Amino acid sequence: EGRYQSARELSEDLRRHMEGRPVTARADTIGYRAGKFVRRNRAAVTAALLIAASLVGGIVTTTWQARLAERRFDEARRLIRSVIFDIQPKLGAVPGTTQLRKELIESTLEYLVALGRDAGDDPRLLRELSASYVQLARVQGIQGNANVGDIQAARRTLGEAEKLVARLSKIDPDGPHSLHEAAVLERYLALSFLYEAAYEPAREHARRAVDLAERAVQIRPDFQAREDLADTRRTLANCTDSAEEFARSQAIYEELLRERPNESRVLRNLSQVYKYAAGLYYQKADERPGLALIAKAHAIDEKLFAADPEDPQAQDDLSFSLNQLSWGYSKLGDLTAALAASERSLAMRERMVAQNPGEARAQERLGYVLRAIALLRRNAGDRASALRDYQRAHAIYIDLRARGYGGAYAASELGSTALELGDLESESVHVEEACRWYRESAAVFGELAARGALRS
Repeated sequence: EGRYQSARELSEDLRRHMEGRPVTARADTIGYRAGKFVRRNRAAVTAALLIAASLVGGIVTTTWQARLAERRFDEARRLIRSVIFDIQPKLGAVPGTTQLRKELIESTLEYLVALGRDAGDDPRLLRELSASYVQLARVQGIQGNANVGDIQAARRTLGEAEKLVARLSKIDPDGPHSLHEAAVLERYLALSFLYEAAYEPAREHARRAVDLAERAVQIRPDFQAREDLADTRRTLANCTDSAEEFARSQAIYEELLRERPNESRVLRNLSQVYKYAAGLYYQKADERPGLALIAKAHAIDEKLFAADPEDPQAQDDLSFSLNQLSWGYSKLGDLTAALAASERSLAMRERMVAQNPGEARAQERLGYVLRAIALLRRNAGDRASALRDYQRAHAIYIDLRARGYGGAYAASELGSTALELGDLESESVHVEEACRWYRESAAVFGELAARGALRS
């Protein structure tokens, strides 16, 4: 059936064979046709194959190099995140690591700058880099955190985060995660200015933080967004001494705790709200409602401290609430209870400084407790012990000022310590000593006034 039907068909097959074309005497397969085509166009096919091989090789090499670069970039990101968010916080709890932390910050910042140059317009990477800068700034010198005491370096680091967030706001203006990072940045900027008694920029940044958090809640009212709103309202309350803002913040934290009763971060922040709001009552000489709020804060701090007694943050928070309890008891005339709370706070602060002898913030907090307990001893008639504690506090604040730490806050504490030393010497009829301390206090507050940095 497959035989040639005529001499013409045979002749045509012979001609196709001589031309290198497929013949009818063979099965018509793709491989057969391809082989004929290659033999017929050997030079062209060889050239095409060489070009294709070159292109494929180039594509494979480029893809491999791109994947290798991306893998190395991701490895660098992971390493830097580990240093910033895992190693640095752990070092804060290790005695005598302040200098090491400073050196680690400087090295990490160099790598962050390099990563920032290659971030492009990836919102996820921009958020990650901004969060890293903010965390480093907290370690460098943001109020309320264990830090190495360089507020100016912290401000510069936050400035780098501002550049990233500005890019992020154009690329992803309504993304909940992007709004979260922007609100966190504004909140820490507010705290950095508040620490230097620069109230107007502090309030401005705090209000921006609240606006960003409110936008995020409107878009997606999840736990994180509502917690951000509580945090930003708490910061605004700190910057404005607003009882109303403290109340709004408190209501949100309490609502969140009804959903997650053991969320330690929210418990800690609610405790802070109680403490600051109590301080407003104390300032108005309304001690009993203030003391009631401090009792709530103290209960939270004791709970968190019991869960992890070695946690520096838990120690810091409990010492703070003990100070506030002591203040309330003293205003009500219960010096015994006031001294007991202050002595426990002092013991905790002494231990924290012994564990971290070079950490400026730990020393600053110790100075605060020494001044507070000195006032109690003075009121109890123990002037010798009061003088000793005042002088220790004074030496700490002089050292901090020489090291450039603490801004307006530490300077104000120094001025207050000198003022109270003057009062103590005046009560002891040591007139020349009293006048010397008063002059020092006047000079400190005069300098702050000249800079427009007097605290409220």
